[in-house]
Amino acid sequence: MGSALQKTKGFCGLVIARGLKGASKGKPEFKDMMALFETRSLSPKELGLGTLEMMPQLE
Repeated sequence: MGSALQKTKGFCGLVIARGLKGASKGKPEFKDMMALFETRSLSPKELGLGTLEMMPQLE
């Protein structure tokens, strides 16, 4: 856990923003932010996730 998460005892903010395409693509501004959720950070073990692997895409 990073030092910022240690200071907040594992809590962080999750922002939902629009702007997948168009002028704000990849750089959302305050007006593009749709929601803010406060949540507790979970480790991959707590989530039951293994190591993520890149899989080849078949066409």
